[in-house]
Amino acid sequence: MTDSSCKQLLLVLLLTCVFSSPTISASPTSEEEPERIVVYRERTLSIVKKEMRGLTKSFYRLFNQLNDEKKFDVVCQRQTIPNRLLRTDVCEPRYVKDIRSQFIKTHGLTGINFEREINITAKKEREIAKEHMIELIQSHPELRKEFLRLNSLVLEWKQLKESKG
Repeated sequence: MTDSSCKQLLLVLLLTCVFSSPTISASPTSEEEPERIVVYRERTLSIVKKEMRGLTKSFYRLFNQLNDEKKFDVVCQRQTIPNRLLRTDVCEPRYVKDIRSQFIKTHGLTGINFEREINITAKKEREIAKEHMIELIQSHPELRKEFLRLNSLVLEWKQLKESKG
């Protein structure tokens, strides 16, 4: 390799490093403050989904603490969904779990698909629970803040999903 081709290669590598480096913000305002470096990276669907999962649990935990009607508590569990290999978080109100339990006691697990019947039975309770949750969100600023953060993440996830096609 000639000396000029080495210099060209070095220049290309240097320019590549300069133009592909993350954004850096370094402007100390005083001698007491340390230099701050901010690095931005692309937010992926999996990153946003992981944040949503954590914030969902946090929101429901706070909701359950503030909620005085235990039938409206939301219980989250990791479950394997039928016909899928992956485990996922499933969150549902306690009253739905109670209705499902009653259906199992009444009908057993003999191949009957009773999710439709559970949804029909829970319809009235679902409307009451929705109003109850809205009241709690409106009357507790910390719950409202968590709800807005979660809503923002859900919107970001939807936008990312749409942009990925």
